Amino acid sequence: DIDPLNEFVGILVRIKTGSGLNDSVLKGTYASTAFFSSIMQSSNFLRKSVVTFDGEGNGQGDGAPFTYTVSTDGQITIQPFMSQTQWTGQVSGDGETFVWGDTDNSGDGETSIEIGVRVDE
Repeated sequence: DIDPLNEFVGILVRIKTGSGLNDSVLKGTYASTAFFSSIMQSSNFLRKSVVTFDGEGNGQGDGAPFTYTVSTDGQITIQPFMSQTQWTGQVSGDGETFVWGDTDNSGDGETSIEIGVRVDE
């Protein structure tokens, strides 16, 4: 929703989760695609990238480092380095797929969704 006159922003993605998960479920290299929308800049764009996770709570995407945590039910919290923005999402129970998004909790007028699939073992 890019209509600045209403406050509705929604993203719905379903992913099969697991239990007893932790940071180690995300390990390796993932090909990802993200869609971004900015109300402030009146723009939308797609980005393809490579995201890596070390299985210990550290990652990198597009050359930018971040930290992450995975809860036992597979919920992901991503904290980009030197950023106030925090993204939340979900990893599949087998660690093969992730999805996360920014639903404009920071009020910066930007929303995004990113989906990744592991490309290595």
